[in-house]
Amino acid sequence: LFGPKLISIFVKNGTHFSLWPFLTLALVYPFFMTVNRILLYYYRNEGNIKKYATLNVSTLLLITTGSVIGVVTLNKGAEGAVEGRTIGFCGVLLFFIFYEIKKLGITYDKNIAKTLLKMGGPLFLSTLIGSLAYISDRVIIEQSGTLEMLGIYGFSVTIASVIEILMAALSN
Repeated sequence: LFGPKLISIFVKNGTHFSLWPFLTLALVYPFFMTVNRILLYYYRNEGNIKKYATLNVSTLLLITTGSVIGVVTLNKGAEGAVEGRTIGFCGVLLFFIFYEIKKLGITYDKNIAKTLLKMGGPLFLSTLIGSLAYISDRVIIEQSGTLEMLGIYGFSVTIASVIEILMAALSN
């Protein structure tokens, strides 16, 4: 499905483009996106607005910082934007995950884990497809345009995500 012919259709220099790092990040990102949603629902249902807001704001800040570092400082273009975004996002969530595990004292039950995997599979698949669509646009824009276009697009997406977070918070 993701062969060289498909890549060469969308990417100007498809012969020089390796898909494996992109697919790896595209698998990691949905996992952490699912965890992010779970934590946000948990904080909202507990009425813990401070943690809800802290998770949203810190995620936004580290995603933006990671993207800027990847593109500007490391000069890696769209690949740097995707890697920086993923590392920033995962870093914030790992902090919150370890904090909650320590606080709650979570244990592992094999039967419950099987049930959760069956029920969470569609959510993971949906998030995976959304993440592929969400981060593939940067690679396509970099290959078909300039870094200036990528920077403007990335900034616009960041502004739109702030509005999206605000609207999601108001709708809940």
